[in-house]
Amino acid sequence: MAVYLNTFEGGTDGASITLSGSGGASGTAFSAIVANTVAVSSSPNIIYSSAAALSGSLGCRMTLDVGQSYLLLNASATMTSRVYVRLKVRYPGPATSSVNPFTTLLANATGAAGRPAAITVGSDGRPFLAVTDVWYNGGASQPDSRPSTALTAGAVYTFILIVGKSSAAGNTDGELGFRILDSGGNVVHTWTGTANTGVNDFTGARFGGATNANGWATVDMDNVELGDVASGWPPGSGGTNVVVTSNSYLVADFTGSTSGASNVLSFSIVFTSGQNNSSGVKQPVSGLFLIPRGTADSVYTVTINDGGTLTTQAVSVPAEGTGTAIDGIVEYTWDGSSWL
Repeated sequence: MAVYLNTFEGGTDGASITLSGSGGASGTAFSAIVANTVAVSSSPNIIYSSAAALSGSLGCRMTLDVGQSYLLLNASATMTSRVYVRLKVRYPGPATSSVNPFTTLLANATGAAGRPAAITVGSDGRPFLAVTDVWYNGGASQPDSRPSTALTAGAVYTFILIVGKSSAAGNTDGELGFRILDSGGNVVHTWTGTANTGVNDFTGARFGGATNANGWATVDMDNVELGDVASGWPPGSGGTNVVVTSNSYLVADFTGSTSGASNVLSFSIVFTSGQNNSSGVKQPVSGLFLIPRGTADSVYTVTINDGGTLTTQAVSVPAEGTGTAIDGIVEYTWDGSSWL
């Protein structure tokens, strides 16, 4: 599982995002900056902005022009046949005509076939998915992927796009998924379907793409991400917020794990040795365990069931007041064949 993420936190408020300085504390550096259809090293219309911060202290504000502007995030290695794109946006409201304003997934082919899917907005204020091998040639999109009502202009949402390859060139069995979370991380819309998504390797994603011809002056975005996931939705997409305020628990996080065979993973935990506090173990979401820390150390075993194949991991829980504190969550990631 590969994840490429840029949070914009490494920039300076009001400064232009530069190609050479876009990584560092922000995460994965961008591969290209395009302003008004021209590839540039920086642009005064694409900046770090505290006013655009939707997470943390900085986000990206794009001032739109007559031509497309966007940031390109490329993968550094071949991804799996199933990928996701995620970003936070301040929703600008309806477009005067349908436009791909937020993100477009790229594959390694040239021309229209190199753009298998995008998040699009129509004049009714409802975002939807466009299968771009036909969209850019006047073809159909996925109108049923729209939420039932328009999103609230000015509100913050997280958009998640899932795309899986078609089984063969021209086939319409390529997987699509579209999920929208509100500012509290709660799922407000989920859609899944299939389309002709192509057979080429996925190589990157464009974040942005709107012009000022669609009724918007700016687009604010934050936490732009490209990754691959074998099954289900990527971690952090479930719409359940877990808040732990006491260091009397150790948090064992397995939610980043994926299946090696596109199975839905299930998780269980049992006491192994030491002080037994298993009666107080909580699993608020699948794969996330809150384990009580008692007056002595203890060990638990977590089992991942991957379609009948069982894999185990020992979790050591130090006594309360010693060892790992609650703000040092312990993460365990299984990729279907090994622990990462």
